[in-house]
Amino acid sequence: MEAETFVWEDYDDFSGSSLDTGKWGISYWDGGNAPIISNGQLLLAGKTRTSWNETVATARMLNTNPSAASLLSGGQAHSVLEFTESDDIYGIELFLRLPADVPQDCGVGIYAIDYAAMFAGKEQGSIRFDLDLLYGSGSPEVQVTWKNPVTGIEEQASALSVETNQDIKMAFVRKESTIEFFHNDLKIDQSPYRSMNETFIVRAVSETDSSFETYLDDVRILRKASTTWLDGTTLLLSSSEGTSETFVFANGSLSSTFVDPQERTSVVSNLGYVLDRENEVRWKITLADGDVYSFDSSSGTGSLTDYENGQIDPSGSWNFTFDNANPRDWMWFDHYPWVNSNEEEDWLYFMPSGGTLMYFSNNHQSWRKFSQ
Repeated sequence: MEAETFVWEDYDDFSGSSLDTGKWGISYWDGGNAPIISNGQLLLAGKTRTSWNETVATARMLNTNPSAASLLSGGQAHSVLEFTESDDIYGIELFLRLPADVPQDCGVGIYAIDYAAMFAGKEQGSIRFDLDLLYGSGSPEVQVTWKNPVTGIEEQASALSVETNQDIKMAFVRKESTIEFFHNDLKIDQSPYRSMNETFIVRAVSETDSSFETYLDDVRILRKASTTWLDGTTLLLSSSEGTSETFVFANGSLSSTFVDPQERTSVVSNLGYVLDRENEVRWKITLADGDVYSFDSSSGTGSLTDYENGQIDPSGSWNFTFDNANPRDWMWFDHYPWVNSNEEEDWLYFMPSGGTLMYFSNNHQSWRKFSQ
């Protein structure tokens, strides 16, 4: 089975003066305003202009049904931002905020919509899932509902109370047959999933006649990748308890050799992963079984959070130090086979052995295999 690897990438932080029309489509109706950039974030608002009620459909809506604009109605003010690249998106992460003066029955969230069903008069059936920040009564809540494609029944997760005037981090990750929902990096729930030509949107809506404002910022998306910046890297992970693991990254997949001196050695090849690069020195990879490896190259340390049946298994979680088996930075060969490594800030000694190029790291006092 071919490994599937995915990479999180920055999509839009709304730092420009206008929306990028290559990334976004906009729609609004029944008193909703056009989404606009305001103070470095996106404002989705409505009912702020007296007797104003313009209807605009996105190009994707009109391609689905040329009469889409005339079908966008229902009495509730909508301001909608559409991901034009929905077909290539496997996850979305973003921050949503409701201001302190948000009116009741107002919300904003991520929706997966089947436009064909929507414009055929099956509005409720057109929603594959919604991940909402909603103010009904009391405190605002994060609410998740979805239609189970196996049973056809609408299901929902337990609501989570949050605060107004705070940026709420929300995300989903979809795979071939499952989807997971997250709030502040913690999984809320998961469900069976089947992709059916859905379009991803951010929708702000008011169910009353009150004016409203909602905010969106720092959008990231998950795409499938055939290569990543880790390709060609070999990482050596070591724990204080004596266990170790070697990761070899190549062609968008990784191979793992895990060694426990007290128990076993296991080798697994052609693993897919999800790569999430926070910055130049911090990143993490998530394997298909949910295990998360976090790395900090500035300190050479990291951690494994082990999951069993969706729950953290403390017995399988461990902290580690790690090294890059191949120096990646400048190397000076003036005194070969002694080579000075800028990355290690020390000398390496290279020696061919049986068709394999080995090197001795003076910094780590160990022999290692050099691979391109």
